[in-house]
Amino acid sequence: HFIEIQGFGVVLIFRLGRLFRLFRLLMFVPNIEHMVNGTVRALKASIGVFIALLLFNLIFAIGATILFGQIAPEYFGNPFLSIYSTFKVFTVEGWYDIPDLIAERANSDLLIVVVRSYFVIVVLVGGILGLSLANAVFVDEMTMDNTKELEDKIDKLITEMIEIKKSINSSTRSQDEQEHT
Repeated sequence: HFIEIQGFGVVLIFRLGRLFRLFRLLMFVPNIEHMVNGTVRALKASIGVFIALLLFNLIFAIGATILFGQIAPEYFGNPFLSIYSTFKVFTVEGWYDIPDLIAERANSDLLIVVVRSYFVIVVLVGGILGLSLANAVFVDEMTMDNTKELEDKIDKLITEMIEIKKSINSSTRSQDEQEHT
């Protein structure tokens, strides 16, 4: 059942949108442009990881619907519930509650092993590897500006070293030529 909003509830919900004006206060934060650019860059870089996590979630959710839909319909009764339940497992917070409930309802030892193995794989792939990778990409892109100045200095040093090496080689050649004549 959908939540019914009575009376002026709808108006109050729309008035909450006025709180978005508080984002104007962000213009007083020092280096806000730097932070916004880093966030935009991080979001762009994270899109691939998010799409991969979405696909993993979808695949594991459909598998869970097929495997556990009859045993735990409150978690895996339809694909939408499965997607949400699998996402809960991905977040690793209380991930063991769902497989423990299914294991209690299981009627064979083989099914218990399948349940626990399935959810260990889901936690490893989606929770630990997937979310850690997403976090690493996001943080790396956010901190890229901090290393940009150092990268520029290193590039300048490499260029100077190449020029010095060329001048040493040319002076060595000219000395060799003078000695031979």
